[in-house]
Amino acid sequence: MPKKQGLSEMEVRKAKPDAAKRYTLFDTGGLYLEVSPEGHKWWRLKYTFEGKVKRKSLGVYPDISLKDARERRDEARTQIAKGIDPFAKKENAKTLLDVYRLYEKTMMSHYSENTIRVKKMYLEKVILSTCPNKNIADVSSDDFYSIISEYSNTGRYSARDLL
Repeated sequence: MPKKQGLSEMEVRKAKPDAAKRYTLFDTGGLYLEVSPEGHKWWRLKYTFEGKVKRKSLGVYPDISLKDARERRDEARTQIAKGIDPFAKKENAKTLLDVYRLYEKTMMSHYSENTIRVKKMYLEKVILSTCPNKNIADVSSDDFYSIISEYSNTGRYSARDLL
């Protein structure tokens, strides 16, 4: 008897909910369909990365067909083979302006209106006028030191005034 080669589109379409619990229909290569008691169907991928077993959703059936789910699985497995976790959260690149806005929301609320006005003026003149759209990952402590030192060397302000 020939070995079964994964799910068929017919099996996926005809998968009915089980009133008692969720169940899974396994395809190949870690791909499976999870069926909820309410009748919802999710494509999931089970894979191992750096010795850890992980499970991620590939989409909802019928929005994602069996063919599409297999393509997504194959793309993910290709990345895994290259040593890349295909579902790792990517950090958003933040600019100095983004960091300044976060500082404004959190830290500035602890100061009086006059202090906020003065600090904003210093920060905007010193940092934001220099390189507001520079990615924060590309800014070194030496960059900050040179900007702040240059400004505090004018004799009008000290680095403490900025923070």
